[in-house]
Amino acid sequence: MRLLLLSFSLFIWGIEAERPKEKDQAGVHLARLADIGEGCDRSAQHGFGIVDGFVEHCERYNAAQLNNSLQAEYETWRCAHLRLKARLTDGVCKCTANWYGAFCHLSSLCDKGANKTSRAWFNGKCTPNACYHGGDIAVGKNMVECTCPVPWDGRHCERLACWRKTQQHFEKRFRNVNSTECICGDHYTGKDCDQIISCLHGNFTQEVGYPGRCDCKYEWFGEICDRRKTCTLNKETNEKVCSTGMETSFLFSSLLSLTIFSLFFRS
Repeated sequence: MRLLLLSFSLFIWGIEAERPKEKDQAGVHLARLADIGEGCDRSAQHGFGIVDGFVEHCERYNAAQLNNSLQAEYETWRCAHLRLKARLTDGVCKCTANWYGAFCHLSSLCDKGANKTSRAWFNGKCTPNACYHGGDIAVGKNMVECTCPVPWDGRHCERLACWRKTQQHFEKRFRNVNSTECICGDHYTGKDCDQIISCLHGNFTQEVGYPGRCDCKYEWFGEICDRRKTCTLNKETNEKVCSTGMETSFLFSSLLSLTIFSLFFRS
């Protein structure tokens, strides 16, 4: 029980820094092929199911099965959104020649010799699952794409995204130095790029034995004073009043964390 409470408290405080790609551009969680079950009944997870070896969008698929007038529309949608290498043939979405698999993402050209463990064909080479850098083939709201480990991004995990190495609002800790390597941003140093060495809109200070920090100008906030506050003019005092917009959520998370810690130590 203590471990559970402590883990949840750390989550509230945002200790989990890295952000693997698990959602599509619409913010919808990607459904990995490995997690999609057989059939399109009510128990289908993520809204997808595997029918006759192919991934189907269950709501659309079931509607087309019940209403023949929707079948042609679904076949077109299926080819556009649920298949990587397919085309309409006589009104039916089918994998193109030499392609097969739940998303038409595997190639018979890769089924020979040493390539048997890398059956997908992507960007001119055989790969394990049509994803680079250890990604997993998946499907989102609009298309087949990959979930990606940190620090990779893109439809097929082909693009380096160093900002995924840290939590939201701390993206400037890292930057891409080339297509394969992340280094510390201009205002940071250290093994984990978490030591501040300069500020954007504020004064850098560092006391002996303590890490450096930024004293931000009034209209700015953030770890390196890189985020602008929302400011309004108080008509009664003619003074500018600025807010980060985070005070309420910070108070809530602080109170919740204190409650969890008190329960942790009681138990």
